[in-house]
Amino acid sequence: MGDAGLAVYSAFVKLTPEHVRRAERAQEELTPKEDLRAYAGQWVAIRRGRVVTSRPDPKELLDDPRVRPGDGLICVPERLDLPLIL
Repeated sequence: MGDAGLAVYSAFVKLTPEHVRRAERAQEELTPKEDLRAYAGQWVAIRRGRVVTSRPDPKELLDDPRVRPGDGLICVPERLDLPLIL
């Protein structure tokens, strides 16, 4: 987000630019930085942009001891031409 957009957004939701930058950094850590094709149809846990583990079922993923609070949990679509919703 550019400085002008950041200023408008900050004024609208009453956040300081630092709050917005921290939120953007947190989102960036949960954004996958690797190819997810191998995980099509699976649920994955993301930490610092990397897949920590994957499972076919979200409950199984949550029960995996490698998953920590704060990890991003994403269902990777079977059709990778569809958008990935984070």
